[in-house]
Amino acid sequence: MTDAQNFGNRDGVADTVRFADKLKATQGFLFQQAEWELTNQFLLTLGLSQNFSSFEIDRQIDANGGATGVQTRKFDPLLIPRFAVNYSLNEFSALRASVSSGFSPPTIDEVRTNEGSLNFDLEAERGTNYELGYRLGKNRFNLDLTAFYFRLSETITTFTNEQGVVLFRNAGSTDQKGIEAAVDYTFIQNSAGFVRNLKMGSAFTGHYFTFKDYRQRENDFSGNDLTGVSPNTLVSTLDARFSGSTYLNLTHQFTDEIPLNDANTVYQDAYNLIGIRLGFIQQAGKRTDLEIYAGVDNLLNESYSLGNDLNPFGGRYYQPAPTRNFYFGMKVNLRY
Repeated sequence: MTDAQNFGNRDGVADTVRFADKLKATQGFLFQQAEWELTNQFLLTLGLSQNFSSFEIDRQIDANGGATGVQTRKFDPLLIPRFAVNYSLNEFSALRASVSSGFSPPTIDEVRTNEGSLNFDLEAERGTNYELGYRLGKNRFNLDLTAFYFRLSETITTFTNEQGVVLFRNAGSTDQKGIEAAVDYTFIQNSAGFVRNLKMGSAFTGHYFTFKDYRQRENDFSGNDLTGVSPNTLVSTLDARFSGSTYLNLTHQFTDEIPLNDANTVYQDAYNLIGIRLGFIQQAGKRTDLEIYAGVDNLLNESYSLGNDLNPFGGRYYQPAPTRNFYFGMKVNLRY
């Protein structure tokens, strides 16, 4: 049980209570899974779950004259199946495939927003996911590839009203096609030279999500890119450890342009972020480690936005992020 209250604002000072609620959310599920090892290489998995979800809002004060008292929303329990297979090609690599369904009811924070309004019309998201993957791990090399197709109905999206409050609504169905790939290689490991360890890795995410069937009043957004999702993201890292307990971390992140409204008329520009961190770790006692570090974030001094507001009133899309900035610190680790 959670208490939630909203107050009026009089010159920055909390005024009288506008909304007062007691919130109660209930969730539960039953899950069972069976596995068959048909051969030494072939593993079959079957799963079945049933989900239960409901919430209750006891509105005790409504200064706008709205209804008070207990209001409830209960979602019908659903059976959610899952089917997966895993085939070992050899001791280093395997193929996998799965088909699974999903059910995600709105959270109580989406139904009762932070400014006090209630939306009992939100429906639960439901979807089916098809996935195919390959994994390889041999010596110092690791590779993981995944392709998926996720069909989601009653997709919950956000918009911002004229008071700047983030609200939620169902946006019909979406098609979510994607590719995810991660690769890393350890060039030097446990060396006695100046460079003791050296590892590089990259992770690529391709999320090509579109609205399948989405209409808002007279507007038809079907076929548009899903709001707030970058189609291409690449993160690369280099981690090095040197003699003398010194380390260096380099990171690079590329984020493709992001649609900020359902009409796809406004986008966040693509940007690159580079970070560097240099540190020193030394044992200062039998049970004490001392770490001193310094670094730079946004080395290229990119102008970009984080935490964008989607579908905002008045075109207030952007939340500017820090430009180039520096940091340093010290950490003491006690083992006991």
